[in-house]
Amino acid sequence: MTEAALVLPLAPTDLKVETSNGEVTILWKGTGESIQYYLVHRKLVDGEEWEDLAGVEAVGNNLGEYEFKDATVTVGSSYRYGVIAVNDMGVSSPISESEPVTID
Repeated sequence: MTEAALVLPLAPTDLKVETSNGEVTILWKGTGESIQYYLVHRKLVDGEEWEDLAGVEAVGNNLGEYEFKDATVTVGSSYRYGVIAVNDMGVSSPISESEPVTID
């Protein structure tokens, strides 16, 4: 285990969401740390509970851009998306959270 993995990871940065054809693409930048994977979450804008959508494996030096496509949305609903980083010590805090997005 590397020294970098002995602390909780930083939250992912530059979180963006894009909608197209009833699908949402979530984009974010890697933290550059020793990360195992990123967890992608979703909640309704007026909801309180985050729903786990997927784990996205971290790649290489973890400095690139990552993306996840959510095709399980409901037209007319408004969502917020969140991404957290996970390493051997636990999860990043706070969650990186998107602005609300409404599905047309």
